Parts: sequence; C-alpha cells; structure tokens
Amino acid sequence: MTILEQELLETVKHLDTVRQEQVLAYARSLTQANESKLEWEEWLVRAQESVRELREYYGADYAVGSKSLLDEAREERLNDLMGGR
Repeated sequence: MTILEQELLETVKHLDTVRQEQVLAYARSLTQANESKLEWEEWLVRAQESVRELREYYGADYAVGSKSLLDEAREERLNDLMGGR
C-alpha cells in the first residue's frame, strides 16, 4: 500500500459514517467517469476504423446522405410489414 493510500484510509477513518459514504460515492463517481471515457475512446476508435474501411471500399469521395438512409430504412420496414422481399 502506498503512502497516499494509507493517508487516505487514515483520513477517512476519522470521518463519521455519512461523510465516509460521501467519500465512497465520490470515489466511485471518479471510477465511473474514467470507465465512461474509456468506453467513449473505444467507440471512437471503432468509428474511425469503420470510416477507414468504407473509404477503402467505396473511395474517399463517396458520401451517403441521411435522407437516402432514411428512405431505405422506410422501404425495408414497409417490405417487412407487407411480407415482401
């Protein structure tokens, strides 16, 4: 255990239960914030990889508009509802 960890434990030991719970909640929030940052960074890496793969396949100038994606999704859903395909 490091000196800092020992000092933290000694300091928290002298707090009342309510304050100890507050310290614990704060420490957990710091851990969760760090985990969220890692999840975000992982998502960003995957998104960048996906963009790179699409550019390799379709070329750098290829673009898809949101309207065309929406139209395609609507058409697929309509086909599902109508039992077609």
